[in-house]
Amino acid sequence: MVGRLEAHTEGPAGLADSQFGFRKRRSTVDAIQTVLSTARSAISGKRWHRGTKKYCAIITLDVRNAFNSARWDKILTALSQMEVPAYLQRMVSNYFRGRVLEFTTDDGAETYEVTAGVPQGSVLGPILWNVMYDRILRLELPRPAKIVEFADDIAITVVAKHLDLVEFYSNETIRLVRAALTELGLRTADQKTEVLLVTSRKVTETITVRAGGHYITSAPCIRYLGVHIDARLRFEEHLRIVSDKANRVCRRPAGSYAQHWRPKEQSSQALRQRG
Repeated sequence: MVGRLEAHTEGPAGLADSQFGFRKRRSTVDAIQTVLSTARSAISGKRWHRGTKKYCAIITLDVRNAFNSARWDKILTALSQMEVPAYLQRMVSNYFRGRVLEFTTDDGAETYEVTAGVPQGSVLGPILWNVMYDRILRLELPRPAKIVEFADDIAITVVAKHLDLVEFYSNETIRLVRAALTELGLRTADQKTEVLLVTSRKVTETITVRAGGHYITSAPCIRYLGVHIDARLRFEEHLRIVSDKANRVCRRPAGSYAQHWRPKEQSSQALRQRG
């Protein structure tokens, strides 16, 4: 079934190019490079007063309990809208049918009919998620805004010459994305939203955007797909963090490895004595 679905989802009418998760020959590196390419292009002009340099806001959104919240009716609707062959739609529909959660309470065993969630550990789960989530990448956004996805991770880039425009387009894009997620039955953890203002200016500047009822001010550095990105794209903070982590790991083995190896040494001695 996965092979037949991929033949369609990876075709011209299939998934958007800016989804990098759960797809062959795509990785986190590709998603990160796409985001960084937009940011570098924005700040690559020669002089500010000539209007060639711009700001780039990078905004990451966190989706709560994403894979367990994916509603099956939304997945089936997405398959239909993507014009996946009808027989495959029927197979997926049957695949979802009859799933129940059995659990024990103080009053005895109970069951709950499951109507959402891509089955954990399943072969079909990732591709069904991508089909449903593709709607987010098809949104009509303000022209300066773009979306990059890796599985359920959403990164928004907004490029503009003036800070007030960056804030305006960022807020509008966040509003549109949150509304689309709500229609899919998904919710964002707005307090976990991160914002980075990429600029080549020496003066430290910030923006503040709204995500639901939370106002988030841009930070000097954010973490995206395991990489710490700073406002100057120098990656000094990332190198410091990974270097500190490597140093901690290197200092640890002196005691821990000895503990792991000692029982084996003792076992070897015991065997020799018995022999």
